[in-house]
Amino acid sequence: MRSIVQRFIRSCFDLLGVCPMRPFQNSIYQMEYKRMSNKITNIVFTRNRPLQLEAYLESFLGHMGNAVGRVYILYKQDLFESEYEQVFKAFPQCTIIREEDFHQDFMRVFEQIDTDYMVFATDDVVYFDSVDFELIHETFAGRKDIFGFTLKFGLQHFADGKEPITEELIGEQKVYKVNWKTARDAQAAYPFELNCTVYRTSFVREILGHTSREYPRLQRIFFKDSLMLKLAGLFTSRKRILYAINTFHCPNTIEGSGYRWCRGNKWRLPKFLYFQKICATTLQVNRVNTTVANPVYGTDEHSVETLNAKYQQGYRLDLEFLRTNKPAYVRMGQEYFHLRPKETANNGKP
Repeated sequence: MRSIVQRFIRSCFDLLGVCPMRPFQNSIYQMEYKRMSNKITNIVFTRNRPLQLEAYLESFLGHMGNAVGRVYILYKQDLFESEYEQVFKAFPQCTIIREEDFHQDFMRVFEQIDTDYMVFATDDVVYFDSVDFELIHETFAGRKDIFGFTLKFGLQHFADGKEPITEELIGEQKVYKVNWKTARDAQAAYPFELNCTVYRTSFVREILGHTSREYPRLQRIFFKDSLMLKLAGLFTSRKRILYAINTFHCPNTIEGSGYRWCRGNKWRLPKFLYFQKICATTLQVNRVNTTVANPVYGTDEHSVETLNAKYQQGYRLDLEFLRTNKPAYVRMGQEYFHLRPKETANNGKP
C-alpha cells in the first residue's frame, strides 16, 4: 500500500513539476559553528493547558532565565481562552502566536530565531533545576561529537549499567555522554525530541530543511473534501495524501519527522547526547493531542476541564514540591502533580 501511495504522489509531483525533496546541500559535519548570540530561543507548544503552561513558563524562566533570549508560544486556540489570556499577561516577555496554519506559523517563528541555541517544549514539562549555561556553551564549542545537550537525563536514568556512559571534564565540571545511535534505552535512542534538549539552531535548521515540506500547488488540488482527493481516495488513504503534502500538522509531526530523518541519516550526524543532571520532567497527567496516544499517568481529577476549574479557583502547580523532591526520570505522573493556592504554591522562589 505504501508503494502505491508513493507512486501516486510522485506522479502528481511530476505532473505539476514539483520537486518532492529539497536537495542536500551541506553535511551537518561541514557546517561551521557560527556564534550569533550566546543565548537560547525557546519554542513552546500549548493547547488546553493554561495551568500547566503557567507552571512551565515560571519554572523554565526561573531556572534557565539568564540564558534565555526569546520565548515563542505557539498557541492552539480551543478551550479556556480567558485563562490563557491571564497566563500571557503574566509573561509579557513571551511572543504569542495564535495558530491558524500550524505549518506556516511554526516555520515563520523558526525563521525568526537569531540565537545560537534553541530548545523546544510542550506545556506539560516542568523544570526543577538547571545546568550552568556556560557549561552547555563550552560543551558545544569544544566538542564536534555533540548531537545535543539534554536536560532530561541524570546518571540515575542509567543506573542499571546496561548503557555505556562516558564521563568527561569540561573546565572543572563533569559531564556525561551517551551514544544515541547504539543505545538500547528507548529514551536515549530517540534523537530529536521536543522537550528538554538544547540544540544548535544551525543543527535544527539543517534537520528541518529536509523535513519541512510544503506543497501549495498540491494543497490547492488535494484540499479537504475536494473532488481530486475523493478520486484519490478510491486508491489509497486520503489521510496519507494530506500528510504527504504538508509535513507539519502539530508538534508530534515535527518530532516524528525529525526523528525519522535523524535515524535514517545517522551516519552523517554527531553521535553523542551530552548531559550533566536531570533538570526537567514531563508530568503526563492528561493528553490533548489527537495524533499520538502518549501514555497518561493521571485520573479524572487531572482532566483539562478539572485543572482549568482549579486554575480559576487560584490553584497552581506546586513547584517547590518538585524542587524539594526532584524527579529522577523524564516522565512522571500524578505523584508529582501537586496543587496549592497561588499565594503559597512557590513561596516566592524562582
